[in-house]
Amino acid sequence: ETTVDRDSNGIGDMIELHLLNPVHTHEVITLSHRLEVDEIPCSYWGLEAEDVRNLLSAPNKRTLVALDQEHVAGIGSINQGEAYQQHLAEISVAICPQYRRQGIANQLISELENLAQASGAEIIKALIWTRNTASQKLFETLNYEHRATLFAEFKSPEFGEIDDHVYYKRL
Repeated sequence: ETTVDRDSNGIGDMIELHLLNPVHTHEVITLSHRLEVDEIPCSYWGLEAEDVRNLLSAPNKRTLVALDQEHVAGIGSINQGEAYQQHLAEISVAICPQYRRQGIANQLISELENLAQASGAEIIKALIWTRNTASQKLFETLNYEHRATLFAEFKSPEFGEIDDHVYYKRL
C-alpha cells in the first residue's frame, strides 16, 4: 500500500494505492463506465464483473487501484511475459478524468515498475494510441522511449483502425 499526497488544489486529499481485490469490483466497473465517455479509448473500457475477476486471476498480471477513500480514481496493470519473455512486461494505466493531472498516474506507473522489477522484468512496454498525446508526454517524462508505431493494431466500430506508438523503458 502506498499513499499519494495530491495537493494540487490546496485540499491535500490522499490517494492510496492497493493491489486489486474483489472488494473493489463495483468501483472498478464504475470507473470503467466513467472512462467510456472519454474521447481516447483505453484497455479498461467496458469492464464487467467477470473482467475484473480475470484481472484478479491472471497468473502474470498484477493490478493496482488508486483509491480516493472508497472511490477508484485510477487503475493500472503490469502483465509480465512467460518463458522467453519473462524479461518483458506490458503496462497499462487509466485515470478517471476528474483525477487527472494530480500525479496519480506517475505514482501508479512507479509502483507498477517496482512490481515488475521485483518479479524479474527488465523492460517495460507501453502501447499508446497515436492520438493520445497526453499519455505520450507522460511516459516520455518518465524516461520511456518511443521505439515503433504499430499500424492498425486494433480496430473498433467507434474509432476504426487504431495505430499505437510503442514505448519501452529499461528498468
